Amino acid sequence: MDFEINKLKVVDTLLLDESSREVLELYNIREIFNNSKEVSSKYYKDEYFNYKKVLEILSSFIKEHNMNILEALGFLSYVVHSGRLSFDKCNFCFDESIEIDTEFIGYSGAQVLTGSGCCRHLSNFFVDVLTLCGFDTKYILNDVCDISGFPFTFCDRIFNYHLDLKEAHEEDNGFAKGKHACILFSYKNSYLVYDPTNLTILYVDDLKAFSIGGIDTMKINLVPSSLVLYGDFSYPEMLEFIHKVRESQFDYDLENEIIDFITKGIRIGKKIDSQFEESINIIVDKYREFRLARLDGTIHLKYIND
Repeated sequence: MDFEINKLKVVDTLLLDESSREVLELYNIREIFNNSKEVSSKYYKDEYFNYKKVLEILSSFIKEHNMNILEALGFLSYVVHSGRLSFDKCNFCFDESIEIDTEFIGYSGAQVLTGSGCCRHLSNFFVDVLTLCGFDTKYILNDVCDISGFPFTFCDRIFNYHLDLKEAHEEDNGFAKGKHACILFSYKNSYLVYDPTNLTILYVDDLKAFSIGGIDTMKINLVPSSLVLYGDFSYPEMLEFIHKVRESQFDYDLENEIIDFITKGIRIGKKIDSQFEESINIIVDKYREFRLARLDGTIHLKYIND
């Protein structure tokens, strides 16, 4: 997305007046985005129906096991990346080449059920499930500005190997060329970022976030304006929320606690029984039938004008 607000430094976006050209443009793009999602919900109503049923099963499982948000992150990371939710049952495949005409308008998390996707699909999926569980999570974009060595990830907890992150974006005159979607949430007195693509958790320090649990690091810059574009925030509400985020004080004594809880969630995921898996498989297979029929043209645009 190349629009005016993206041409500003992150701190400059916090100094705008709500009537500025950049903020009005942001509101306009959000309206277009929301209208597209509304049309999409009609066109893809069968796929959405089955996607929502998957969300309900997962959220019920999380609530039944009394998981906190960190355990839920670990659980979801395992079931997604291990392929338990995809109709081909293969490990999740990162694919940033997916085009708008072959995915759901609005970058729906339902793309995850195909077994491939990128950060926007994973982050939307995680937010959809966690919101249904009652957790307060935000979809947020970030500039990945540094990857040093091999930052700590939960990849070895899931696959028994370490993930080599390659998410750093090039800069052009100080502006990052790409945006990386993650989720933002609070835990105790701290704000944290979870990157469901790279299976990394970061603590927030002012407008930056740094990976925890290892001697090397991943560093990102938060993009506050994405909260307006993809969330329900007005610009003043975003400023108020970001003010709280910037005041976040991370307690380094929490590092082991955070890692242990996410690891516990992964272990729960590895122990899911065949009955739970079968209930998911039935719905994912139905989703697959509608999805493939849509792509090969046997289901037409009959819902748009309903």
